[in-house]
Amino acid sequence: MMVRVTQQTGTDQFGWVPAGADWHHNAVVGDLTSDDAVIAYGFRRMADIAVENWITRGPDDGLFLPIVYTYRHAIELLLKQALREAWECLDHDGHPQPTLTRRNKPVAADTWLATHDLNELAAQLDACFAVLSMHAADKTMAPDVAKTIGELHELDPSGDAFRYSQVRKPTASTFRLHRAPDASGRVPVEQVNIVQLREVCGNVITYLLGAVDYLTMYREDQGL
Repeated sequence: MMVRVTQQTGTDQFGWVPAGADWHHNAVVGDLTSDDAVIAYGFRRMADIAVENWITRGPDDGLFLPIVYTYRHAIELLLKQALREAWECLDHDGHPQPTLTRRNKPVAADTWLATHDLNELAAQLDACFAVLSMHAADKTMAPDVAKTIGELHELDPSGDAFRYSQVRKPTASTFRLHRAPDASGRVPVEQVNIVQLREVCGNVITYLLGAVDYLTMYREDQGL
């Protein structure tokens, strides 16, 4: 793929660095095959870098929401990419495509994938694993991965709890910044182990990256 490089003009805020400046400040965009798995890798790296900054430079509570949202979004992207691969494999194996619905009406796959519901995405992927010609141990999602996805979903069922201070439709388990005072009049706070968060979310991301790779090879072996 050829990449068109445009010289930065005086009014261009997003062009490449001007002549004589450090070319390392340029981001190379558009020369790689980019799918949701590739983008998810970038989100994971961003969150990992933020955690490393926390470890080496000291706590920064303002980074918590961006960190956990970025890990969550990487997981969402990987679930969606894995589903796209799995659906192609189902088609080639002669299995019927799942009936995808919204508000009790059938919808196209791309429309259905607009969801931010991690549990829904994970359940659909698990259903694909169950019918594809895979090793018996891979017929269902790893329990620890499913557990983490489920817990993230409980905290953020609609994909907005870690992005905004006000959540439109919070549930009893939704993560919120503002909680009611307890009996003593104090507002309870929560503490999260950032390093453990990285490890747990990283485990899910690594698993899903492997699932995407496996399904891609499965599809390629079938000549799709």
